[in-house]
Amino acid sequence: MQGGHNPYIPFEWYLDLLKYIKRHHPIHIHGFSPSEIDFFAGRFGLTIEEVIKELVAAGLDSIPGGGGEILVQEIRDQVAKKKAGADAGSSHGHRAPPRAQDLGHHDVWDR
Repeated sequence: MQGGHNPYIPFEWYLDLLKYIKRHHPIHIHGFSPSEIDFFAGRFGLTIEEVIKELVAAGLDSIPGGGGEILVQEIRDQVAKKKAGADAGSSHGHRAPPRAQDLGHHDVWDR
């Protein structure tokens, strides 16, 4: 499940969506890419850790990997200006996968 980077949808909407899915369809929810987690942190004034904790508490089971990435920042800036930076891992200087693992969610990142 991926939600994109919509600045008009409040974070609570995503949390409510996860809760609704878990309540009515008890399935494994694999969702929200690293760039979405980074976006949520910046847009809603939260840390990466807070975003992950809230998503997991609402029902998120695992987070997809970022897929193929361009790791040369100069090239990345040309083809994907709005994506989180390759050098720091994100525009907030964090990397979501290690943050998830640091929080004890080894099963949250890429099963």
